[in-house]
Amino acid sequence: MGIFVTVLVATFIILASVSIYFQTKNSPLQYMLSIIGIIIGLLIIGISFLNGNWQGLSLGTIGFAIFLGSAMAFIITAIIANMRDLKKQL
Repeated sequence: MGIFVTVLVATFIILASVSIYFQTKNSPLQYMLSIIGIIIGLLIIGISFLNGNWQGLSLGTIGFAIFLGSAMAFIITAIIANMRDLKKQL
C-alpha cells in the first residue's frame, strides 16, 4: 500500500506542477504530459497481465498508481485552466 500511495502522490505532484508551469506559457504541453502519463500507466497495466504471478501484481499496482496520478493531474489542470478562462471573461 505504501508504494501505491507514494507513486500516486509523486506522479500527481510532478505532472500537476509541470502542467501548471506550461499553462502559464499557454503551451499545449500542459495537457499532453498528463495524457502521455495515462497511456504509460495503461501500458504498464497491460504488461502486468502478461507477466503474471506476484511480479505482475506489483507492476499492475504501480501502473494503476501512475494512471490515477496522471488522470488526477489532467483533471485538476483542466479545471484550473477553465477557471482562469472564466475569470478573464468576467
